[in-house]
Amino acid sequence: MKERGWRRPFEDPTRIGDRVLVTLIDAGEYIATLPKKEHSAPEWQAAMQH
Repeated sequence: MKERGWRRPFEDPTRIGDRVLVTLIDAGEYIATLPKKEHSAPEWQAAMQH
């Protein structure tokens, strides 16, 4: 059975520095740990909305 929701894997995992974001929850946790200035940037806000 395929994973659904926050644990569903991306078709193409994303590498940011030494981290690989494989699921929506990985991406959400990464964004949540960014410094406030970065976290508030329009591109990260857009990523969180989608």
